[in-house]
Amino acid sequence: MKKRLWLTIIMIILITGCGEKKLTCTSNGKTEDMTIKQKYFLTIEDKNITKVKSEKEYIFKSNDLYNSFETVVNHSKSNIEELDNSKIKFNTKKTKDSYKLTMEVNMKDVDEEEITSLGLNKNLDEFKKTLEEQGLTCK
Repeated sequence: MKKRLWLTIIMIILITGCGEKKLTCTSNGKTEDMTIKQKYFLTIEDKNITKVKSEKEYIFKSNDLYNSFETVVNHSKSNIEELDNSKIKFNTKKTKDSYKLTMEVNMKDVDEEEITSLGLNKNLDEFKKTLEEQGLTCK
């Protein structure tokens, strides 16, 4: 009987991921010249964000706007390269009419200054509120 109880407890812990939860926040915006798709994947433990993965895709209808956006991408790269890349992964993908920017941050490993410079926050309620104020929907 005790053996079954322990097996049940272990299975519950394995299934629930030891308190780790996930939250996804998304938005899609369109203007006359472009479409912006954003996704944030948050890993949470005890109301604290432990990992953030963001994906932002910019799809352009105007070649001039597309070409000028490269400056924004290069500026973002340079800002993130100043931080410790072993803790922060940043990637860009360029197609003929779009840019996709991806960033992954292990929030346990970065200090508060780095978090602030990236526009992030470890506090789930505060960061979720910020994302929702920017038009993202979190589920």
